[in-house]
Amino acid sequence: MHGGPIDTILFVHGYSVTNLNSFNQLPALFAGQGFKSASLYLAGWISLDDRISCSDLAASLEERVASLEANVPGFDLGRTLVITHSTGAIITRRWILDRYNRRKVDSRVKTLSHFVSCAGANHGSTMAQLGTSELAYIYRNLTEGQAVGKRVLQDLDYGSAFLRALNREWMTAWNDMNDPLYADTFCFSMGGTDHSFWQNQLTWQSREFGSDGTVRISGANLNYTWITVGPPTYGTLQHEVLAQSAPHLVIESAGKRYSHTSQNTPDNDNLVFDATGAVATIMHLGQSTPVSVSKETYGIVEGIASPAERPFTALGEAIGVQDVASYKALSNSWAAETNTWSSHNTAEVNSTAVVAVLDESRSPIDDSLVVIKDSNGIGAVTDSLLGNQPIPNAANPSIKSFYINTAKFEQVHGHQIHVAALADTPYVTYGKTIDGPLSNVDPTDNRHVIQGNEFTYVDVFVARDPAAAFAIYGLDNPNLPTFVGTNFPPFDPRGRM
Repeated sequence: MHGGPIDTILFVHGYSVTNLNSFNQLPALFAGQGFKSASLYLAGWISLDDRISCSDLAASLEERVASLEANVPGFDLGRTLVITHSTGAIITRRWILDRYNRRKVDSRVKTLSHFVSCAGANHGSTMAQLGTSELAYIYRNLTEGQAVGKRVLQDLDYGSAFLRALNREWMTAWNDMNDPLYADTFCFSMGGTDHSFWQNQLTWQSREFGSDGTVRISGANLNYTWITVGPPTYGTLQHEVLAQSAPHLVIESAGKRYSHTSQNTPDNDNLVFDATGAVATIMHLGQSTPVSVSKETYGIVEGIASPAERPFTALGEAIGVQDVASYKALSNSWAAETNTWSSHNTAEVNSTAVVAVLDESRSPIDDSLVVIKDSNGIGAVTDSLLGNQPIPNAANPSIKSFYINTAKFEQVHGHQIHVAALADTPYVTYGKTIDGPLSNVDPTDNRHVIQGNEFTYVDVFVARDPAAAFAIYGLDNPNLPTFVGTNFPPFDPRGRM
């Protein structure tokens, strides 16, 4: 809850960071703007331990904040800004939600005033599965003597149980008519666009168009959509969005582009093409001018060296928001700036859709088929899907993510999702397939529910029928003596009722 102008800032770093320098000059720049050093805090948290989860880290963050509240005179969450980077965003958001829920039952609980996600992995990262690979284990163990942080990386996987729960609860709290989260904690997100340093790497995950090399633009955005296809009426579509858009800014200036992290040394992990096979420029889809491959990149937080740089001025604009009216105004302003960028970078304007096929108990189904199609079949949609799609969630392969070029996707109207589910037992069936709309069914309305630069969650529910697992036999059945002497399964159809 807001208690006045911001006088305290907490910096929360991202995955794999093992020192307190990941924000580089940013804290000092705030000190130069009049913030007292005693009111600037650097968080340090463990990410490279296989047993630590993001929920654990949110609980640990609560312990540390509670200690500040109890022991630091004048410390007030109502005048505090938390600036996060990468995985730090989802840990902090989980903590924000937990505080918000506690305040619902105890008015004495203080909640955070301002939160900014810088290249936050708010919906995951394509790099998560790469981070748990055998190669990653070897690299971490041999070069650093560390584990990979398996549970944190599982939480970062697209469609993970952690991310789905976080973003489902976040949308519910955000849209609470009586106590909206956005009015309780002003939340902002921003992301960079420079992935050019990694174009020569063998790992495709690090060089996706529409990303900063680690987090997609759509994955960094706090604005997202939730689509539910059934129940209670299977095949119908329920469409939910945030009641108030969160200010989101795609940052790219003519003089300086921003990547996920800073890089200024040649790759030394033997994961690059040799010099003869390396590329010097990138030709993006829909662009006529090639983009040079960077020899150096600037991280969206650690690469800020001047208070005049756009990420820093954007942080200042976020700090300046003190009421809902100015929050809405900044949302509109940042959206206009982002739209201008989008109009000149159609290849980079992409959407991520995570599709979960669930039974009525909300449990993922092991064996399923998911197809996104349009009125002409799957041809035009296939053309809009970017490479290496879909990506199954490692823990629940029935949850699949699709990366979609928005411009191509919107060329055809009338998209649908086709889902078929199977059970690996003859005693459970899922009935017919589901065909649900992904576009507005009004032929005069050409808007699509999947938006550029945003994330979309799609829950498809199918009816689970376990009727074949149970039978009842009457004592007057003339065949009962035969049935009694025979083990089941299978049940004899002559006796089932």
